[in-house]
Formats: sequence, C-alpha cells, structure tokens
Amino acid sequence: MFHSNPFFVPKSQLRSYFGLLVLLLGSSSCAASPQQVMTTALRLAEGSIPPVGGPFGCVVDLDGKPYSSELVQNCVKLITKTSYVLDVRVESNDLPNGRMFTEFVVRAKALPTKELTFVVQQEELPPLQEWLKRNPNNLRLGGIYSAAAESSTYQGIRQFYLARGVLVGIVPTVRLDYNEGIASINFEIIKGPSVPPQPEYFPYGGTCQDELTYMDWSQVDEFVPIPLVESQIKLRSLGGCFTPEFVKQDQDALRKLGIFQDVAINYSGSNGSRHVSVKLKGKPLSVAEIGVRTFGNYSNCAENHKQDLALKVTETYTAASAHKSGEYLEQACSGPGRWVEVNEEDHLTEGGQLRVFFNVLVFPLQTVFVDEKKVN
Repeated sequence: MFHSNPFFVPKSQLRSYFGLLVLLLGSSSCAASPQQVMTTALRLAEGSIPPVGGPFGCVVDLDGKPYSSELVQNCVKLITKTSYVLDVRVESNDLPNGRMFTEFVVRAKALPTKELTFVVQQEELPPLQEWLKRNPNNLRLGGIYSAAAESSTYQGIRQFYLARGVLVGIVPTVRLDYNEGIASINFEIIKGPSVPPQPEYFPYGGTCQDELTYMDWSQVDEFVPIPLVESQIKLRSLGGCFTPEFVKQDQDALRKLGIFQDVAINYSGSNGSRHVSVKLKGKPLSVAEIGVRTFGNYSNCAENHKQDLALKVTETYTAASAHKSGEYLEQACSGPGRWVEVNEEDHLTEGGQLRVFFNVLVFPLQTVFVDEKKVN
C-alpha cells in the first residue's frame, strides 16, 4: 500500500493477515423477517479458532443476502461439523438501517500458547518482549490463543519498530494443534527503510499532557514533497506531544529549506486536544534523481521499472506524479500471498533540486497450520 505517511495501516492489510473479523459486539435475539437483508458477523465466545480458513466462509457468503432460516441453519451445521468447534448459536437483532444483524456465536476448543518466538536480531529481542508485555491484549505464553490477540501482538511489534524509526514487515506462522491442545506462534520481522520515528502510543508509552489529536494538510499545494516536510518537523504524528515552541521550530525549519513561497503552521484547540494546520505553497522543484530501493522478500520485483514511473528526472515534482509512481511500484511487486508497502523519501540537493527515492518493502502474508495441515 502506497501512502505518504508510513504509519498508516490500511484495514485491508489486517484482513489479509487475520481473515474474518471476529467482532466483540453483543446482541439480543429477535425474530427475523424473510424480506430483511442480513449483515452477518462471527463472534468467538470461547476458545481458539484459526485466523484464516476453516468453515467460517459461509458467514461471509450470507452477508447481504435476504434472511433465510434454511441458509442460516446450513451455515450452523457446516461450522458445527468442524472438530474443534464445540457449539454455535445464532443471535439476531434489527439494525437502524433496516437490515437484520445475524451473528454466529462460536465456542471452540481452547489452545494455550506453548511457544511464542520472534525472528529478530538477538539484541532486539529482550526490549521487544518487554514492550509487548505492556499490553494485556497481546499473546503470551500460557495464554489462550486468539486471532484478536495475534492481531494485537502484530500491531505491537509494528509500533515497537516505528517508535525507533524503522518500517518492518511482520510474517506470522501460526500452528494450531487441536489434537495436542497447544498453539505455537512465530513472528519473523523483516527490516524495511528508515522513517521518521512515531510516538510511543498507549499502552506502550506514557501519555502526553498536551496531545496532538488532528493534523490538517488541506492547504498544502501540489508542489510540496510532504515526505520531505515530515522529515523536518516535530508536529507530524497524531498522539505526539504538542508545545507552542514546536510550532515555531517547525516553521523555522521549513523556511530554512528555501523551497516554499509561503509557510504557515497554526494551532487551535484546548490543552490535551490540539489541532494543527499546515499551509505550504511550494516553489516548482526539478527532480534531479529517482531511486527505487527494495527491502525484504521478492527484492527483484521493482527492478527495471524506474523508466515507467509517472515522476521523471528533470521534470517538475508534483505530489500526484509521486503518488502514481508509488502505486505503480506497488502493483509491479504485488502477487499472491504477499504484502507490499511503498513509501517515499525525499532529499534536497545543494542546488535546490529534489532527489526522490521509493522504498519498496515486500514480505509474505502469514502461514497457518491446523493439525499440521497448511490452511489456505
């Protein structure tokens, strides 16, 4: 996924890793009308189910279809036939939009986590483990495995490295052995490019007394290389700590670059809920160099694609051309069973031109085994 902000986590990525969304919503039972269209969901009330695969696809298939008691019961029977499912019940209620919320509530065999390992550099392992212990929602040895706990752990690993200025790929391998009654999970961490450090968000870091809660970039024109701007300023990440001194420092840093016709950073809001707006009018910048750097698996996927990018050497930089170039590289490196993240890195030359690098991080999606059989 190409995004100028390397800290953006698209929902589609989470779906790719963790399959069906396991909702934690409650519901009350009611009679369903055959004419009502269903909004379906799966809720794990107890135990452990695989994060992908299994018999739960029928829940997704029913979403958007008119309510049918027969179809619902067929799905229940399909789920119940699975060896690790203890029982299933269906709860329904009316939604404000007129749909019928139909929730399949599953109880499954519980698998304690026997192994929880990380493929990282040895010196990084102790601080990573201490970091993950701060969040009680994460996987832990002896705790019951769940896809929600895996997702929380995944995001915790990502935040650990972003706080240290590194974008990483994370590849979980999940082994659920219902015959032995144990779960084993391994996270392989693949190092990507350096990025501006992100704040240590709760529960991993302390909260700010005066927090930045909203960033407005709507008054930034097409000639502004936002990745360059973000590398120069302190007020760039939601959840970061705000002080009026940072506003002045950021304005001075941007004016010093000498590439803007107009620079203004304004703030509003009360203590603990600060809004910052950035107004930048850029001078047209010539592109002196374009580079493509690859990280992780499939490192040759971006080779020989520089000449096909919308952004060209000697031409004027525009945010739209840079965005199209990032999307093109993402498409070029995409493929079955892999995830692609492209982020832009900008540098100024002494002559006031722009050197633009596209960092392409590619890594496999998770692998899941159920009773030693690989699940697609």
